Amino acid sequence: MSQYFRGNTYFTCTTKRQLIVEKFVESEKHVMFKTERATESALRTGRYKDACAIVATFEASKVFQRGVGIDWSKYNATRDLEILNEIATFRSKRHRDIPESVLFSLRVSAGMMNLWDTSNPAKWLTESEQRFVTEAHVIWSAAIAKVKLREMKRAGITKAKVLSSGRDDICAVCRKADRKTYEIASAPELPRENCTCEYGCGCLLVAAQ
Repeated sequence: MSQYFRGNTYFTCTTKRQLIVEKFVESEKHVMFKTERATESALRTGRYKDACAIVATFEASKVFQRGVGIDWSKYNATRDLEILNEIATFRSKRHRDIPESVLFSLRVSAGMMNLWDTSNPAKWLTESEQRFVTEAHVIWSAAIAKVKLREMKRAGITKAKVLSSGRDDICAVCRKADRKTYEIASAPELPRENCTCEYGCGCLLVAAQ
């Protein structure tokens, strides 16, 4: 397609209009920055409903909203609040040597990942905290896994299967658990406490017959 259209001019932006566009883009970046800061502040002070509302208001104001088929003006924060509360209370042996102050920042960055639908928590961590960036992913994944397990139970699903990340370098614990099926009442909580995967447990639960 690029070769087909290359060399042809269909629209040309005048210098004046280009300046208007650039000003608009800079304004959008500034609004995004302020909104992210407000969301982070709300998470750091435990105001989870406010954090959800800030994100929803921002997305609803955009011409092209994030997500497919999502009406942000009718956003229901129930699931996100459930995930944020799981993030706030998550504890793991894996994190026993991480200072509580750093763990707090990791939880905040995991919450930001969830609300802003991003896989990069580093922007909300200090330079010294960024060496633990993988653990923000672990916390986020654990919270989603717990919420998903409860949703499966509420939906009447009776069995669940564990699927590993499929990577070649997964630990022995994850390799052994891969494709193992459980009754939903005895399905394991993820990530597994004894997982030793360097990048964090990549296992997830899916409905099974």
